[in-house]
Amino acid sequence: MTNTSIQGGTDLKRSGCLTLVQGNRITGWVRDDAGASEVEILVNGLPITCIEEQENAGMLPKTGASGRRGFILSAPAGALNTGDVVEARFRDNGQPLEGSPWRNNLTIIETGKAADKGLKSPRKQRTLKRMRKAYAAVAADPGALARCRTFTRMVAIVGAMKSGTTGLHRILASHPEIVRNALVKEPEFFARWNQDERKLPELAAYFAQYPFKSRRHRYALDGSTSYSKTPAFSDVYSRMRESGVEFKFIYILRDPLDRLESHVKHSIANGRFRLGSDPLTRLHVATSSYAQQLDELTRYYPRESVLLLSFNEFIAEPQQVTNRVLAFLELSPFDVRKAEPLFKRLRERLLALVRGKSTSKYEPRNVRKLQVDGQDWSLDEATRRRAYELLKPDVERLASVYGVDVDTWFKRVAGYRRADAAAGTGLR
Repeated sequence: MTNTSIQGGTDLKRSGCLTLVQGNRITGWVRDDAGASEVEILVNGLPITCIEEQENAGMLPKTGASGRRGFILSAPAGALNTGDVVEARFRDNGQPLEGSPWRNNLTIIETGKAADKGLKSPRKQRTLKRMRKAYAAVAADPGALARCRTFTRMVAIVGAMKSGTTGLHRILASHPEIVRNALVKEPEFFARWNQDERKLPELAAYFAQYPFKSRRHRYALDGSTSYSKTPAFSDVYSRMRESGVEFKFIYILRDPLDRLESHVKHSIANGRFRLGSDPLTRLHVATSSYAQQLDELTRYYPRESVLLLSFNEFIAEPQQVTNRVLAFLELSPFDVRKAEPLFKRLRERLLALVRGKSTSKYEPRNVRKLQVDGQDWSLDEATRRRAYELLKPDVERLASVYGVDVDTWFKRVAGYRRADAAAGTGLR
């Protein structure tokens, strides 16, 4: 049992959440008003003793009114393995909470990544069965990996996070010649896998997450944006080269300040960043440093294997941008309107606008709207200017080395055009 020093009221609904298992670290959060003071971690139904804890504070998404406390627990070395079920149970002064904890069961689908244990769909159950079978086969005979690698080509949407990657992933996942991961959009496998013989079973389990049919599919699809977050995640592309799969990459570029602001909101909403702290963290800035990320990618792969896209163009003309992607992959044309989950919501939003009704229920689910004192939160001008100064050298390199048009960026930085023209930086 591990105390997390959480105080609150008596509302027991949706009391807590287990969010990620990464290595031997288990993270999650509990609502302040859930009354939870303790969290107990079980692995395959048996309690384990966690040896470390930390606390974070954040704001609940959407409401912004109730708080939540985050926890980071370290399990003993070797306690967590692929296929284990990790469970969190929340208590108040020793008494179990009787509410409805949200997502408090996770199955480790490979080192450093977990998926909802609420895998009730037959498709996901079949996927887990394939994974266990592939893992066991390669654990017994490493030579079986070749049989488990059912595909040889993969397209990876590596970023940038908060730049339309989910929308493009939905479109490509709907293409008949592309197969998506059966469990998650972002498996993040190559962000954490260690390429040695002892870890080959985990690679086999990753391959098994794709129901690839050779007569139908030409590519498997990985949408992990953590692949473009160096130095937080290093050696990603080295690991990809060792996998035996041929990769093509798609990287969507958005105004780096707008992307950073959206990333900060995302971090606050998920309890990974405390409102009021300096938002220009190493991760937030590095993820907006596109030239730095491309430099790392092109150390291992030729420039021709990378397609750079504009976020603004994708939002304005999704069909034209999709056509470019399919030409890059040498795949047949595809009508983006067939990606129903994406465009049905857009049509409903447009109809609501025409009828003069509220559109809030039709906003994309991954768009974060954060309010402080009744006002929409955004980076203040001083912080925006500091971010601009930090990112300007990277943007200049992006324009000169990779030929990206950056003229429309940084418009929300006061006086940047006049100052840059005087300094002769090349950012007109």
